[in-house]
Amino acid sequence: MGSLEKISRKVLGAQAGKRNAVFVDDINMPLVETYGAQPPIEFLRLLVDRNGLYERSEWEWKTVRDTTLIACAAPPIGGRSPLC
Repeated sequence: MGSLEKISRKVLGAQAGKRNAVFVDDINMPLVETYGAQPPIEFLRLLVDRNGLYERSEWEWKTVRDTTLIACAAPPIGGRSPLC
């Protein structure tokens, strides 16, 4: 959220004429919970599927524009889990 600029009250995005890229290394490192979820991945899925996030201080939905998510993962062996 720190690199996003406020475009309007409910919209965040990159600086004018630019785009943001979020790189996540080892996306399959979080442990799988009892019910099969991986909370950090669910957080990223919310950003990708719904194009936004909740502002934690106000519990208000913020749409995120001009942002790309890039992730890499190694094979699910050792301490790595398959993605949910």
